[in-house]
Amino acid sequence: MIADLPDILARRAELSPDSIAIEEDGSGRCLDYAELDDRAGRAAALLRAAGVDSGDRVAIICRNRIAFFEREVAATRSGISDSHGLVFTGTPKSAGFDKRVSISVDLSISGAENTTLVFTPTGVMTGPGTADQEVPEDRRAAVLHAFRASLPDQRLPFGVAPTSQGARGSDVIIEGITKGLTVSVAEFRQS
Repeated sequence: MIADLPDILARRAELSPDSIAIEEDGSGRCLDYAELDDRAGRAAALLRAAGVDSGDRVAIICRNRIAFFEREVAATRSGISDSHGLVFTGTPKSAGFDKRVSISVDLSISGAENTTLVFTPTGVMTGPGTADQEVPEDRRAAVLHAFRASLPDQRLPFGVAPTSQGARGSDVIIEGITKGLTVSVAEFRQS
């Protein structure tokens, strides 16, 4: 099973708390895994205390520095993004259903190299913010199957293997964590 970023960080903080987790380019400021895990945990608690909940959006406006990474991990740890409950809305004509429906979809990564993103429908969603269309029980399996999909070959740059997947708002996020990889500025291309 592939863990999400906060789980990986917590595990690294447990196994090698004093190892450098992140170093800020320019300032040389460093945080070890224990410090980063603690700071992200406190920031996540603040988000939850402020009422941030699953499905909410949080904007992080920050220069490329340690604070951004802390907030990114905190946002994921607070529960606003995960690999469950992405909502797809569409008309599943392949299921013989001609009305728009909203389907809850879970994400996972599979394949020998963990490069296939899999969308697994889990249920029909109704209510505000959805198509609000019921699906009869005898059609439900076919409708859910119509929303099942996979995207192969979802490789990250620089040969980094995907380690977690999730969704935030309408964005599908695939993250990869690696060790011992140095990328020079010249290797990046702006598009």
